[in-house]
Amino acid sequence: MKKITIIILMMMLSIAVGEGVSVYKIWSPYDSPNSPIMHVDLSEQVLYIGIVNKDSYEHDVVVEANCDGKTWRTGVISLPPNSHIEKIVEVRVPISDDKEHDVKISLIEDGKTIASTTVKVRQYFPIDVRNITCETSYKTGDSEVCYSNWFDITLKSNPTAKSDYIANVWIVAKDGNNILYDGKNDNKTVYIPLGGEVKIPFKIPKIVLDKDRFTIETHVEVMNVSHSIEGIEETTQKRDNNGEIYYEYKSSPKYYYLPVIIKNVELYNKIDENTSKMIRNFYRSAQIEDEDIETALSDPYFQKTTSFPRYYVKDDPILAVLKITLENKYNRDVNADLTVKYKNTTIRRVVGIDKEDEKVIYLPIYVKKGSYSINVSVYPSDLTTLEFNKIYTVNVDPQPISPIIVEKIILPKDKNIESLNKLGGSVIIGKTYNMTICLKNIYNKTLLGEVILSDKFGKGVVNYTQKVSFTAPPHKIVNITIPITFHKEVNGDIKIEVKANDAVKDYITSAHFYAVSPISIVRVYYNNTLLLGRVNIINGSGGVYTNKPVAGFNNTCIVILRNDLNSNITCKVWVEVIDKQGKVRAKSCVKTIKLQKDSEGELSFPIFFNEGFEGYTIVHVIPSSYDRHIDLLYTEGYGIHPVEIPQYYEVGRYSAVDILGNEVPTGTHVVTEVIAPILITHLKYDKDKNAILATLENEKFPVNLTVYYWIIAKNWSSSIYSVNLYPKSSKEVLIPMNLSSGEYNITFYAKVDNFALYNNTLIPVILKKSIVVNISSKNINKNNENNTKIGTTEGNVDLKSAELESNINEKQIKMEEKNNTTTEKSNKESKKEGSIFDTLGDFFKGIISIITGFF
Repeated sequence: MKKITIIILMMMLSIAVGEGVSVYKIWSPYDSPNSPIMHVDLSEQVLYIGIVNKDSYEHDVVVEANCDGKTWRTGVISLPPNSHIEKIVEVRVPISDDKEHDVKISLIEDGKTIASTTVKVRQYFPIDVRNITCETSYKTGDSEVCYSNWFDITLKSNPTAKSDYIANVWIVAKDGNNILYDGKNDNKTVYIPLGGEVKIPFKIPKIVLDKDRFTIETHVEVMNVSHSIEGIEETTQKRDNNGEIYYEYKSSPKYYYLPVIIKNVELYNKIDENTSKMIRNFYRSAQIEDEDIETALSDPYFQKTTSFPRYYVKDDPILAVLKITLENKYNRDVNADLTVKYKNTTIRRVVGIDKEDEKVIYLPIYVKKGSYSINVSVYPSDLTTLEFNKIYTVNVDPQPISPIIVEKIILPKDKNIESLNKLGGSVIIGKTYNMTICLKNIYNKTLLGEVILSDKFGKGVVNYTQKVSFTAPPHKIVNITIPITFHKEVNGDIKIEVKANDAVKDYITSAHFYAVSPISIVRVYYNNTLLLGRVNIINGSGGVYTNKPVAGFNNTCIVILRNDLNSNITCKVWVEVIDKQGKVRAKSCVKTIKLQKDSEGELSFPIFFNEGFEGYTIVHVIPSSYDRHIDLLYTEGYGIHPVEIPQYYEVGRYSAVDILGNEVPTGTHVVTEVIAPILITHLKYDKDKNAILATLENEKFPVNLTVYYWIIAKNWSSSIYSVNLYPKSSKEVLIPMNLSSGEYNITFYAKVDNFALYNNTLIPVILKKSIVVNISSKNINKNNENNTKIGTTEGNVDLKSAELESNINEKQIKMEEKNNTTTEKSNKESKKEGSIFDTLGDFFKGIISIITGFF
């Protein structure tokens, strides 16, 4: 039990140790215990602390002061027990400058810290830097504009001083954190009496600065305690309301300005009174004939805005202009030495600047396109030690100009269409003209290149050489003549690009052309006034008839032409009818017509169709006055059915509204529908059956049809057969024909009674289709396709007799029916007596206009 009691007492004693010892207060000779910071004297760096021991036993302590790794200690101090009277201890603070420090004060017993506290301490420095002034300067506010490298430092003994002092002094010139000059090695020792002041001169070596001002930091060292201030300071003694003395400290920055500075450096991109002389000299010496530059320079008021700088050929230097703004901050006029460096070039100028004023100068530089570092420095001519020096970056982005220009374009103007008064070239399609492009080399060296022509008219509209090479000597004009032929009517541009080797830009322009056809087609139509085709049945014998072209007859196609030229013209004209696949299905004779200037003429063409189909009517016109064979094409262009004109039609226009070639595609044309009751397809010779085979189709007629059919070969004709065709049906028919080796032209005929109406009389329609059969040892059919051979004849037509009368064919096929009815049998044909030659009679031709009638 005793042991336990002893252990508890020992623990209580160990816990209680040091709890009664404390630092009661701290003060200095200048500050009361409640001050947030304690000040110490330079010659007497002491603090006073009061220590109390409230424990019931004695403590032996050492007082330790620690600051920035430096330590000061007292000897052992005995503190009696239960002593409520403080023990005053003088503590020396180990600091060596006048900056604010945290000082830790500790009570140490037996090597252990039993109490500690931290106090802020600053040392009063007895010397103030009262002023720093340049020996030759212009004072403005609290700053100075310097015109010397000598500076006077004024030091003064302040109220905290206790005696005279010997001080070690030097200065540091600074630009922010950048040290321009560190004068520690140029320090000076001075004697400063109590209450007095001294002035110390210092010379700063040459300063090169990229800003307009700097500061001076003064360093003063007294009794191994250093003090520094960037600017000036003042310490004054004052009393508070309680009569207590205290010291007030104030400091302020002070700036020192360079006398001459560069305020701005930039590229100047204007042509005006500031730059005109240097620009004119450059372009004359470089022998560059830029018309825009000359125009801008010739304007006395420089009102025209012209892009500048400009460049022409890759890797050649160009002229650019620097605008440099200088500022004289000093209070008298100054001559300044200006130096500009870029790449391997140095420019020097002496510039006079009025006092406290700015001066703008313009300097030419010779560079290539790109970004450049421009080093610019300036200083007074009589003071080289205060220099402003800065590097500026400029981006030279000149306007690219083509060194080869198109001086002019000589466009052809056909005298036959000058009265149309169109701008640009006026030409007639199909004729070849010359376009002359006049190139001028405005640069100072020979340039090679090529002229490239292009357009958006579409393939086949115009023909010319697309690329022409050239060599252009300096300042010479090169004429390039290009033959050009338009094949279709256009009203548009041909793009002209001039490309020169190493040129920074191509010259692009255009030539406008108005290409017209010498002949315009006023109208194309079918005029069948007597012949009508049947398209429907009404009440057995009646029906609906139309004046569309009828297969098996001569039809009349009317073409009305107009001469758009201001001279007479003679043309050959004919008509073709093509199907939707572009195959020619019928062709008229060729006729010649003479048209007076600005007049119209009409032609009538008989045209025969072997069978019915849908297609398009194309008019061919060949003006005989052309130097070569030119075929102009025309088809009506306001229909609703699309058509693809065959590729071999290279000249002319494809529709009435196709005046811009493929730029305004029409895609629609009037459909020519040739009326026929049936279609003949799949015509061929079958050797195994020794027969001609064909398929008859009733695709459009709304009632049953009785079709009579036969074939004719050289010196031979078959019997006549018949077959019934229902609406929307087809039948394969067979006609026996035993052929030996050789080549045979075989024509298949098909007749439908009462299909056409001629002069109010019902007549039959006879359709035909031909093949050429070649019987050889290999039994090869030479041609199973329609091989219609169409001849052409020529006729002369006068303007006064432009309307052609319809001619009746010399032979007309007549079929007499004797009420014999043929019964259709599957795969059997019934033979009908008589030969087709018994049916031959007078036939007729006519051209169909759209007329519908009932019979």
